[in-house]
Amino acid sequence: MRFKIIQVCFTLFAVMLLPACGSSQSSPKSKPIPDEFLIKGVSSGTIYAISCFSTGACVSVGTSNIDSSGNSTPLIAIGSAENNSWLNVKSPIGSGSFSGLTCYSKSYCIAVGTNTVETTTNSGTGPTDIGIVAFSSNGGSTWAEGNFPQPDGVSLVSVACASPTGGATSIHNEICSAVGSSGTTADTFPALFTTLDNGLTWKQDMIASNIPGYLNSITCNTSSKCHAIGNIDNQGKTSGVITLASSDGGQSWTDQTYESSKAPLLESISCTSVLNCFSGGYANQSTDSMGHVLGPPAVFFSKDAGATWESSKTFGTANGLISAITCSNYTLMNCELLGGSGTSKASVSFFADLSNGKWVQSPTVYKNVVLYSLDCTLLDYCMAGGSQSSSINGMPEIVRIKNPY
Repeated sequence: MRFKIIQVCFTLFAVMLLPACGSSQSSPKSKPIPDEFLIKGVSSGTIYAISCFSTGACVSVGTSNIDSSGNSTPLIAIGSAENNSWLNVKSPIGSGSFSGLTCYSKSYCIAVGTNTVETTTNSGTGPTDIGIVAFSSNGGSTWAEGNFPQPDGVSLVSVACASPTGGATSIHNEICSAVGSSGTTADTFPALFTTLDNGLTWKQDMIASNIPGYLNSITCNTSSKCHAIGNIDNQGKTSGVITLASSDGGQSWTDQTYESSKAPLLESISCTSVLNCFSGGYANQSTDSMGHVLGPPAVFFSKDAGATWESSKTFGTANGLISAITCSNYTLMNCELLGGSGTSKASVSFFADLSNGKWVQSPTVYKNVVLYSLDCTLLDYCMAGGSQSSSINGMPEIVRIKNPY
């Protein structure tokens, strides 16, 4: 079963950002600069997703207390963009990792992720992925576990919500959708699940079920338009891009596939209409022995809902990826992205915004910091989450970036 690309400790893409699982590198002892915040009460881990309310309150999720075998505890932290006051909140789920988060409707939040458990079958005992879901109705202060179905081997990586004009049946009129993959290690397929009651109960939608691969990211940038992005992957070999689109907030979906031996590996997506989308990931420069694309961080653009993707910008020459991208005001003039490059011992994260139709990288970079998530909901700041170190013992960290808009 495949985890999200950014969780490279559990994938073969670790060569760019993280060392192999089980690294014994010590946590950094230096104090963060003023716009970099640590999570109080957490000794190690990573922030994989962050979401803010318009009030300035923010919620972040990820993983903590990772041991040498890869076991971990889901991390939830709440705080404010205005000061360094991020506090650890108890997770209702005792093991695993959260990698997706959305907060909406003043006080509601949903976090999704994956836990790996040992299961026994006719063929023996082995690890199996199960999807985990938690939800909050009070801005992230307390959480409850969702009732999530468990088909074969589910890994959840991203979640988003929409409020269709026609009205959904949920308590607060939202349809929330989570994406990832399901199946076995050798036979993985894109997976999409929806909830109409703010995360309490879920059902699986049979989308693109005949295409081998996975979904990495989902976004709902307007009240009714949603998109998801992932890759066609047949037993570890990347051969194309999968894009899902919905014009009714997630009530129904269509899928587009872009198949090519030179297809980019796409990690994040943000769209300004049904047709126009940006996606970030790796530039297609070379392929390793397993068929994985290697190359510098790059952003791509589609003007046909994902049927084709064109390179928009490549950042640097070192191997890396664009881990998060957002067009916060739903126009092509207000977009930001977050990326990283370098080796595990010399990783650099960077921020860029779309200015006059061109991507412009900020002169500020974050050395020895790996950033995975980005939220630009707030007027003055974008908030990013990641780890202060690229080792397994790194400290979960939140970075406050001045919003260029």
